[in-house]
Amino acid sequence: MLSDTTSDNPASRKDEPRCRIPPWSWSVLVSALAWAVIIIAIPPSRQDFPLGDDWAFARGAIWFAHGEGIHYSKWASMPQLGQWLWSWPFLLVIGSSHFALRISGIALSWLGMVSFYDLLRQNKVPARLAGFAACVIATNPLFFISQGTYMTDVPALSFGLMALNCYSRAINQRNLRWLFGAVVLAVLGAITRQTMIAVPMVAGLLLLRFPEIRLKPFWVLSIVVPVAAGVGTSQWFAHRPDILPMHLTLNSEALVFRPFLALHWCGLAVLPLCLLTLQREFWKLFVTSFIFMMLAVSYLYFLGEDLTYGGSFPYCNGAISPWGVCSGGLLVGQREILLTQPFRIAISILGCIGGAQILTALFDAVQARKSPDLLLLFTALQFLFVLTLPNMMDRYLEVLFPGAVYLVVMRCSVSHSGWLPGTVVVTLCGFISVALFHDWLSWNTARWELGRQAIATKSIQPDDIEGGFEWNGWYASTDPNRPMVGSDPNHPINNEPGLSLPFSRDYFPQVRGRFALAFTQPENSVVVASLPYTLWLSAEQKDFLFVQYKEP
Repeated sequence: MLSDTTSDNPASRKDEPRCRIPPWSWSVLVSALAWAVIIIAIPPSRQDFPLGDDWAFARGAIWFAHGEGIHYSKWASMPQLGQWLWSWPFLLVIGSSHFALRISGIALSWLGMVSFYDLLRQNKVPARLAGFAACVIATNPLFFISQGTYMTDVPALSFGLMALNCYSRAINQRNLRWLFGAVVLAVLGAITRQTMIAVPMVAGLLLLRFPEIRLKPFWVLSIVVPVAAGVGTSQWFAHRPDILPMHLTLNSEALVFRPFLALHWCGLAVLPLCLLTLQREFWKLFVTSFIFMMLAVSYLYFLGEDLTYGGSFPYCNGAISPWGVCSGGLLVGQREILLTQPFRIAISILGCIGGAQILTALFDAVQARKSPDLLLLFTALQFLFVLTLPNMMDRYLEVLFPGAVYLVVMRCSVSHSGWLPGTVVVTLCGFISVALFHDWLSWNTARWELGRQAIATKSIQPDDIEGGFEWNGWYASTDPNRPMVGSDPNHPINNEPGLSLPFSRDYFPQVRGRFALAFTQPENSVVVASLPYTLWLSAEQKDFLFVQYKEP
């Protein structure tokens, strides 16, 4: 399947140097090394806490694995069933912990990266270039951060890439074994996240090009079964009372801002590939980048403060923010700004340069009049989904990264001198990814240790503590039948005095806020305890605080 000693092009096979470490494994090895560094720095026993939406998704997975049924805590907007089935063995072997779920997602992403590599190889991309392209995605900070959570973005994408790879091999080789694997993986993707129904749909479009097999029963069923599974699961899920429904919509903001946002994030993702060919087409890329940047600056100037962060990267809410990982307003206290305005402007410019490379590659592909294959069709359909989502998070755009990388890779002609700068940038992205995730785990470790100590030694109830988004959600959801009130327009709001955050007063009104877990000491409070944590990106040590509310 993944042999790098064979190729459809004999000439390229002869000219391509052999590698001691097979290129298909590069992305897995790089990712494994990165996660090993993090696990050594922060052992698994100290990582047993939710990150982001994990407080709801992980709880549901654990209940499901223990045979306690399906529960969504009125927070999920996607079914997650395929992801739950995948992580079930990890929970049985490692134990019911957040770390076990984290490892299950990382392992699944490795299979997705290997499948992406194989998709490139099937399109006659040289082995070293395909391996490098997979590393580009594996070290991308946004992808890497999501990879270490139990949210559905990376697992659903991995199921999608694996299914696309199996469909591609099945159709090209007329192989029913690959077809069976494609159906299973496509079903798992479709019952994890609704947008993965795109996989069998684009496979059906590709199948239409082959009249000799397109009407045969097994091939028709390979499309119908996953589509039916996806549609049926979506309908069942949409009628459950314990979900946060997602209503697709389309507005002027989505039509104008989201294409720019998608192009910018994908541009940042392909930057290492731009450096591979920078010398060969410097002026062409410079002109396209300049035009794109002028359009972007004009657009952002008119939007101004309407943007979440005021007109420069990161443009929207999500995993990456000016403070590092995790947006502000979800924990008590002030965080130090990591991405100052000069950094954000520089990243905006780099994103425009990468975006210009994608536009150039897309223009060349249109000029060549080459029929789009599975991966490009899949990416185009995912882009349409992005335009219709009711709200926007940066991690929603990860699903576009493989298609963007593929588009640029297909026109790469790498010179010998191009590998060094490209490798340097990939390495730098890897270091940034590791440091970002380490710092996220580091202060969370202090936060959860302080909170659990308070519950165990001071007889404080969890609802007395404003612990931030994940803390409040995790302890609010201990009863599978306890409803989440934030999505109900008539739900009660907490207006009592205390340290509760505005978000918590609305979504978690049961949190009384007599105590708080905080970055810095808020007004009307006294510090009860603290724990140190270390940050790698800023190379400093800080204290996380446990504070008590005092009447003013």
